[in-house]
Parts: sequence; C-alpha cells; structure tokens
Amino acid sequence: KDYVLEFSADTVCFDTVFAGVASASAQFMIYNQNDMGIRFDALMGAGTSSPFRMNLDGEGGAVITGLEIQAHDSLFCFVSVNMEQTGQPDIMQALDSIRFVLESGAVQNVHLKAYGMNAVRLRGKRIEADTLLDSALPYLIFDSLYVAEGATLMLAPGTRLYFHKDAVLDVAGRLVAKGTVDSVIMMRGDRLDYMLQDLMYDDLAGQWGGIRLRGGSYGNRLEWCDIHGGQWGVIADSTGSDLLKLSVISSIIHNVDGNGIQATDCRIEVANSQITNAGVTCVDIT
Repeated sequence: KDYVLEFSADTVCFDTVFAGVASASAQFMIYNQNDMGIRFDALMGAGTSSPFRMNLDGEGGAVITGLEIQAHDSLFCFVSVNMEQTGQPDIMQALDSIRFVLESGAVQNVHLKAYGMNAVRLRGKRIEADTLLDSALPYLIFDSLYVAEGATLMLAPGTRLYFHKDAVLDVAGRLVAKGTVDSVIMMRGDRLDYMLQDLMYDDLAGQWGGIRLRGGSYGNRLEWCDIHGGQWGVIADSTGSDLLKLSVISSIIHNVDGNGIQATDCRIEVANSQITNAGVTCVDIT
C-alpha cells in the first residue's frame, strides 16, 4: 500500500503584502491518516531563491529534512513571504510550491501564491520644507511622520499612507491633503492580512495612531480623505479662534478607539463628511 499525506489546503495565498517586508505567517495542516508513521522531507520548489519560507516542527528554511508524522497525527506548517522590491507601481505575483518527498518516493505539493506591491518606506521622517507626496507608490510609515513648523506637507489625489503600529502623522506646520471624488486620499494601518478567517485587521480600530495638529498649526485641509482604523482620528490642539485651524470637506473619519475629531480652543469647519464608529466621541469640542 502507498501511504500519502493529506493537507488542509492545496494552495496558500497571500493577498496583498508589501515588497521588502516579511509577511505575517499563514498556516496549513499536514495529516497522516494512515496506520503507520510517514517520514518525509519538505523543500521549496525554487530552493533558497524562493521568496517563501516555511517552518515545520520548529525548524525553518527552504529545505527541511528528516521529518516524521506518526500514525493518525498531524503537523502545522507555517509559511511567510518576503517579495523583492522592484520600485514599480504594478502589483507583483510570486509563485512556488512546497514539495513533500516521502520516504516511499512519492512526491506531493502544496502550492504557494503571493501578490505584492512596492512602497516607499519612511522611518522617522521629518518634513522640514514644503513637500509633495504623490500617488505613484503607497507610503509605509514607521516611527511616525513629522511636519516641522513652517513646512507644508501636501498629499496629491490618490495618495495612500499606511502607518505601522502606534505611528502618527504629527503636524506642527501644515497639512494639505486634497483628494478628489475619483482619487481619494487614504490613511490607515499597515496590516493587510487577516486577524481571523473572516476578519481583516483593516476592520479593527487602534491599528495606528492618528493625525495630531499641534498648537502652532493652522490652515490644515482634509478634502476627499478616508482616515480609518486609528487610535483616534484628528486631534486639533489649541490655536485660538482667530485663524482657521482645520477644514474637513467630503471626507470620512471612521472606526477609531478614541475621538473621531477632538478640537480644543480652535476654529474648524466640517462639511459633507462622515465621522463614525468612535470608541469615545465622534466629535469632541472644548
């Protein structure tokens, strides 16, 4: 009798990951439904050049040998991917498979597929002079993005800002984010994967910080923006009511842990906008 393994999935798919950043791990189960143990090796089809990596029984890499599953037992296989950056705006695809070579000589495969996109990575970035971020590539922001006093950060229509955990857009100068109905500017967390099978991290609040407009900041504008999933939406610190601190036009601030808009001793205008699903208050004005 030829003994073979069984798998909980014939294909593992990652959709979508940032190129140059190791993905979260996906997993599938390997089952031995036979009445005797099976010994096998596991190999990436593309070997060490594969962008995929696996971990079986606590051992990771592109080639793992000397594995065994006892009769009527199972084993987890964890898989991650790190796609190479190309700098191109097009969505990329990576394909490979894990080859399970059994002691009997039988070969079985689990296919691997990943879609990835390039991004401009910003770490501790300080905007010290007037700067325009365009929409050619998304921006992956670590350690916050700071706009210094006297500087203006402009976001072109369609710009996408993905913030890492606890990263914020900290504005001491000015923020002008003017999208259009067809090219909305998006600010959200950088987790593109799923927390559970039917729950994406993008549906959860608290995935990043939020926007903070400091005391000396005024003339800020959010137009056709989608800001969601943060610890808060926009915090507008005291500036006084003589100058317009913030305009929010045709925008969405949604699904945050704290306040959607928090304004203290300042003048703001909000029109044709949606501020929803705040864990504390949608709009807090002091």
